[in-house]
Amino acid sequence: MSYKDPETRRLKHAAYYQAHLVEVRAAASAWAIANPRRRYANELRRKYSLTIDQFDAMLIAQDGRCAICNDPMVEPHVDHDHETKKVRGLLDAHCNRGIGCFKDDPEVVASAMEYLRRHHD
Repeated sequence: MSYKDPETRRLKHAAYYQAHLVEVRAAASAWAIANPRRRYANELRRKYSLTIDQFDAMLIAQDGRCAICNDPMVEPHVDHDHETKKVRGLLDAHCNRGIGCFKDDPEVVASAMEYLRRHHD
C-alpha cells in the first residue's frame, strides 16, 4: 500500500495525531484564537452550508435584529430546520433556545401562545 492510498493516509494521520495530541490541539487552539472570523466561517460552512458572506447578508437584511423578537442581537445564532437543515434566519440566544425548547413545532408554539394569552393580566 502506498501513502496515496486513502486508508493508509488516514491511518498515518490518525497515528500522528495520537502521538502528537498535545501539540496538535495547541496549534489548532492558537489558530482559532488568531483567526476567529475564519474559524466561524468554517463552522458556518460545516454546520449550515452557509458562507460568511451569506451570513453577513442575512445580518444586514435583518438590520442586526432578531427575526422573532426584533431586539438587537449581540451574538446572532443561525436558526435552521433540524430535519431539512435549511437555514431560516438569525435569532438572538433567547429566541433560538426558546424555539428549540418547543422542538421547532408550530403547534406547540401556538399552544404556548394561547396559554400565555389566557394567563396574561
